[in-house]
Amino acid sequence: YKTPVLTIGGRDTICLNAAETFNGLITLPDSTIKWAWVLGNGTTSQLQNGIATYSDTGDYNIQLIATNKLGCADTASHSVNVAPPPTAIPVANPITIISGGSAQLNMTYTGAITTYNWIPTQRLDCINCPVPIANPQATTKYAVQILDRYGCRNKGEVTVHVVCTG
Repeated sequence: YKTPVLTIGGRDTICLNAAETFNGLITLPDSTIKWAWVLGNGTTSQLQNGIATYSDTGDYNIQLIATNKLGCADTASHSVNVAPPPTAIPVANPITIISGGSAQLNMTYTGAITTYNWIPTQRLDCINCPVPIANPQATTKYAVQILDRYGCRNKGEVTVHVVCTG
C-alpha cells in the first residue's frame, strides 16, 4: 500500500450561512480510506466529502487527513474566505409620487454584484439594472434580487406610494 496523495476540492470564497461541500480527493482510489475533516468552524466530519456552513465572515483553514488501512496518511489544507452577502438598501423608503408620475428606485449597494432582478416587472423601464425608473398606477412594493460574483444572494425592497392630485 502506498501513502494516499490527498487534495481538497472546493471553492476559495463561499457565502455566509450557505452550506458548502468540500471534496476529499485521492490520486489512487482506495476503498479503505478513513477520512478526518476539521472544517475550521468547530465542526468535523468522517465522510469523504465534508459539508460546512459558516455563520461568521472571515478566513478559515480546512484540514483533511486521509488514512489507509495500514495507517499511512496524508494531510491536505484548503483556505476559504467566507464573504458577507451583497446588500441593497433603499436611499428613501417609501418613495411618494403623484399619480401618473415616475421615480428612480435608488438603492445603496454593497458587494461585487453581477446580477439585478427587479420584481414585479410591470411599469419599470428595466428589470435587470441597478436603478430602474418606476411609474406604477397604484402603490407598489418593488424588490431587487441581487447575486454577487461568489454566488451569494440577497434582496432589498422599496415601496412606491402613489397619491392622487388634490
